[in-house]
Amino acid sequence: MKLNRHRFWQYVVVILSLLTGCAHDSSRDTAPLAALQRLEHAPSYNPANLPDVDVLVLSPDARRFISRQVMGIADTYEKLRALRRAVFDKKGLNFHYDNDLTLTADETYKRRAGNCVALANFFVAAARYLGVDAVYQEVHRQAQGMGQVADGNGFNIVQTHINVSGAITWRTREARYVLDYIAVPREDFNHARIISDRRALAHYYNNLGIRRLAGGDVEVALQYLKKAVLTAPGVDFIWSNLGVVYTRRGDLEAAELAYRRALALNGELPSALSNLASLRAGRGDGQDPAAN
Repeated sequence: MKLNRHRFWQYVVVILSLLTGCAHDSSRDTAPLAALQRLEHAPSYNPANLPDVDVLVLSPDARRFISRQVMGIADTYEKLRALRRAVFDKKGLNFHYDNDLTLTADETYKRRAGNCVALANFFVAAARYLGVDAVYQEVHRQAQGMGQVADGNGFNIVQTHINVSGAITWRTREARYVLDYIAVPREDFNHARIISDRRALAHYYNNLGIRRLAGGDVEVALQYLKKAVLTAPGVDFIWSNLGVVYTRRGDLEAAELAYRRALALNGELPSALSNLASLRAGRGDGQDPAAN
């Protein structure tokens, strides 16, 4: 179906396709973070001070809303379509996209707004409540620079798009569905990969940290980014974002080590390469940023 460009943000798609991908997170190794903390010029707040959040909890009111939308519908695919319509329909949640709102599933229900992480949390929680298979996906639309935003100081921070997928039986055959709030060209899903709940939770903490950094609260931003890397240590771009926070804090050695940790996970990560180059240029060091 061809969508009107002017209504691009008003659509959500359910795409049935055979998708491949696997979840992968590195082991929860705290040594890299401990090494960074030893380079801090002053003690920072402990990320353990931040509460652990279960982003998939739904209130009784939210569960009742979900149940009403699928009442009398037996087919799984039709259930998903009904749920999708209810989220965006003016008589339902009338959901509005807001990039600044990273919310839990229940907060998304109550606020009727949020970004891709917020909506993914709600869709995963709702689908699982209905007994439908649902997992998070990272969607990489571009090979380079995906989700990069300049922080105003010559460094790049990253928020990667995520959506929801799952396995269903459709017209007697096994297939996968995709729930997303934007109309994404089909070929983009060839670059999607299924991720674990922990990695998705790291996205949540990462986004909260970026938001606090944008507001000038460097210390709380540092707590959230530390919590993100402790939640899922194998997420390359979050280490790069942590480096930006350290850079803003003035912990330049820690920042460089964070960028190098990101590059150890992905030697071609654009944000880490550019951030390390900017850091070294600011210190008058013209060495290749990827060099050891």
